[in-house]
Formats: sequence, structure tokens, C-alpha cells
Amino acid sequence: MITNKKNTIADFFAYNETLPNIVTVLNVLKTINGSKSQDDYLLLKTKKQALKSLDYISFGYNTFDKLLKKTMYTKARYYLSATQSNLLLLIELKYLNEDRVKEVYNNLDDNIKTINSLIRKIDEKHAKQ
Repeated sequence: MITNKKNTIADFFAYNETLPNIVTVLNVLKTINGSKSQDDYLLLKTKKQALKSLDYISFGYNTFDKLLKKTMYTKARYYLSATQSNLLLLIELKYLNEDRVKEVYNNLDDNIKTINSLIRKIDEKHAKQ
């Protein structure tokens, strides 16, 4: 662990669950050689979307405003889903083998469910107020 301090992003379960999956996605994408400019765009877009999911999880974790927190988690969920969508597209375009990304695809789905539970908790707390 990079720090022994408590209550940092490094301690946040949603971030910790998502981080290794994003690292896997980025490592898989490093092995693909795009042959056309649109291929390079798709690879770059997928990398950016994967990274943005972590950015928004971090942003949500670090804000105290409940509405903003929910918005950031919703964006994180979107970027995780978009990453999944691009992985499917890369499989269809024969850049990736389904077996190679099946596990990380399913893990990203679990990350989306974790984010959904965070959003649901925010909604429940807001409804009680």
C-alpha cells in the first residue's frame, strides 16, 4: 500500500475493486496494434474511458455534497459501461479474443453493481431527509 493513512482513496472499497480491472484493461489494450486511424481512436477512447471511471470514483469519494457525489458515481458507472461496450466492439472487430477479456468484462460488471449500490445508498439517505 502506498500510504498507511486511513480514509484515503487507497482505502475506498469501490476504488480498490475497480483499480485492478482497469489495469487489466489497459494492459490488454497495450498489446493491440491498431492499423488504421479509426482503430487508434477506438483504442485511445477505450483507455480514456477506463481511466475516467477511476477519476469519477475518486471525485465521488472526495466530495461531501450528496448530489455531486451521486453525479460522479453515475459518471463512473457510465464510463465502466462504455469500457465494456468498447471491449465488445474490439472483440467483434477481431482485435481481441473473447476468452482474453471475458473475466475482466464480468469483473467490470461487478464494479458497476458496486457503484449502483453506492448510488442507491445516497438515494436512501436523501429520501430519509
